[in-house]
Amino acid sequence: MDVSQARKLKVLEDENGRLKRLLADAMLDNAVLKEVASKTGEACRSTEGCRACSADLRDQRALGL
Repeated sequence: MDVSQARKLKVLEDENGRLKRLLADAMLDNAVLKEVASKTGEACRSTEGCRACSADLRDQRALGL
C-alpha cells in the first residue's frame, strides 16, 4: 500500500467512525422519543380532559371495545 492509499484509507476510516457515531446518536434519539411518546400517550389516555383521547374512548365504547 502506498502513501496515497494509506491516506484515503485513513479518511474513509475517519468518515466511517463519524457516520457510526451519527447513527448511534440517531438511534438513541429515536429510542428516547419512542419512550416519551409512549409515556405521554399513557398519561394522555389516563386523563378525562383530553379531547383527542376522549374521542378515541367514545369511538371504542361505540364499537363495544
